[in-house]
Amino acid sequence: MRHWCCSIVVLLCSSIAHAQIAELDERGLSEVTGQDGLSIKAHMVFGGTPTGSGVNEIKPNSIYFGFGEYAGTPAYIALEHLNGYVHFVTPLKIDVVDNGAGGTGLPAAVQFTMPEAIQMELGIDSISAQPGLVVEKESINVVDHSTGVVLRQEVVNKRDLGGIRLTGRMEFTPGSHVQIFGHK
Repeated sequence: MRHWCCSIVVLLCSSIAHAQIAELDERGLSEVTGQDGLSIKAHMVFGGTPTGSGVNEIKPNSIYFGFGEYAGTPAYIALEHLNGYVHFVTPLKIDVVDNGAGGTGLPAAVQFTMPEAIQMELGIDSISAQPGLVVEKESINVVDHSTGVVLRQEVVNKRDLGGIRLTGRMEFTPGSHVQIFGHK
């Protein structure tokens, strides 16, 4: 359990922009009291300024989800340039719970108890489908529809679905949780 908790802490800390990583050793874990599990209080800030001319532009804080690699034809969903913040008002709690599955008394699920609320101002500049980890770009002409005159050229992502911005607050009923069940 301790190694699992440490792995989660390291994973979360490494994914948070502008965060300092504090090492948690056996001595630190031995001082934890009250309950098994892990409480995560988070304020994650994403940002940075894109650099470059548009072609082969490097966008900080991008995420790529890969699919179909086993079939030899990988495809990726690229979420380019996350910006803004996500804030947990109270901690997200992660526990291993015993639901008495099959009378074994073994831990049967990992339970995520939701924070009181999550506040966010989070944007993604571009969501696109890509054949590889490099986002393919193309130049397009922006044309005045009444005259047909080319106003300017812009570099855009191929297969771009657009961007999104989420602003607001999600509130959860106290004690709301999600359980992920294991199996043998």
